[in-house]
Amino acid sequence: EARNADLVGIAFSFKTKEAYYVPFPEDFEEAKALLQLFAPYFESESVEKVAHNIKYDEQVINRYDIKIRGPRFDTMIAHYLLSPDGKHGMDFLAEYYLRYQTIPIEDLLGKKGKNQKTMRDIEQKDIVRYAGEDADITWQLKELFEPEIQKDHLKHLFYEIEMPLSEVLKAMEQEGINLDVAHLKTFSEELAVDLDELEKKILEYAGEDLNVNSPKQLGEILFEKLEISKKAKKTKTGQYSTSEETLQAHINDHPIIPLILDYRSLRKLKSTYVD
Repeated sequence: EARNADLVGIAFSFKTKEAYYVPFPEDFEEAKALLQLFAPYFESESVEKVAHNIKYDEQVINRYDIKIRGPRFDTMIAHYLLSPDGKHGMDFLAEYYLRYQTIPIEDLLGKKGKNQKTMRDIEQKDIVRYAGEDADITWQLKELFEPEIQKDHLKHLFYEIEMPLSEVLKAMEQEGINLDVAHLKTFSEELAVDLDELEKKILEYAGEDLNVNSPKQLGEILFEKLEISKKAKKTKTGQYSTSEETLQAHINDHPIIPLILDYRSLRKLKSTYVD
């Protein structure tokens, strides 16, 4: 997470197929002092800053009391505007646009999990290659995307809306939000009462005890006992489908259906969001 990430080094590029890497000391104050040497570039109103997902990089360097000022170009957002439905990861874009295969992060750190290494554990020569490549590819993508972004229908959107918005989102992520925990606790209790009422009504219509959260039991009640449809859809495992789509299609076929849909949405609201 950006708010807790320590700088291990900085890679930068300003020319295709050329990049530089500066290692940073582990001590926070020493790293902060070293980063001050870069402050004139980050804070310059004339030097353009290019990054792939600049919001992340900015959150990291903000911890070291450096602000990014002046023009910025985010290659990830640029690609999003050029191809909203496409993938926007740098590795994918490098392969797609530059026919270049980047070093996978797992080659350096190993598979995700408790045994995965951190960048501090990696030999410097491997970091230099990985990080330098990252900076160079970002620069190359910028050179490709910029002429497209300069076109009339995208220029205003990118420079006047998307780039300033990324600063707003970064500030929101750094600031966080206040939660009214007491209110959420009360709301959770109210939802529990509503769910209890809905469950009772569902069981009345079912005419027997059942676990409303079990698609298998629900399917058997709906399609065998209540026979809400002669053409019941089944899943790959052979049980009746009780998906949202299926239930919506039968919403007028039996009064139990709207109750089940309400029950599911309230349960989701309670467990995933409120609790």
